[in-house]
Amino acid sequence: RYIIMHATLMHDWPNARQYEGGGEVVYMSLGLRYGDHGPFAPEDDLSVAPHPLIASEQLFISYMLSNGGYGYIIKNESRDIHPEFIKLLRKHAPDFAALGLDVNSIQSRINI
Repeated sequence: RYIIMHATLMHDWPNARQYEGGGEVVYMSLGLRYGDHGPFAPEDDLSVAPHPLIASEQLFISYMLSNGGYGYIIKNESRDIHPEFIKLLRKHAPDFAALGLDVNSIQSRINI
């Protein structure tokens, strides 16, 4: 049996889009801002930036998590998904599309 989990922003962003925001250590800093004014400081206030060691770790981790390998159910790159499940998913593709989900975009794995 298979379960299709529709990923939310909190799942998709950390695993696919993190470097877009996390790669900017002063502006975004993965949701953490330092300094006396925290998230309300202006962008030119460099006290919001993390310590250089923390910043370098942040860049490494956000890059690593953003550059993983992905597999898709319909493509079945590893040939580990039962063909009947793929046929069933294709058959109900219009039903999923009505809910705003393209069955071709459903991931079967994330390899980091």
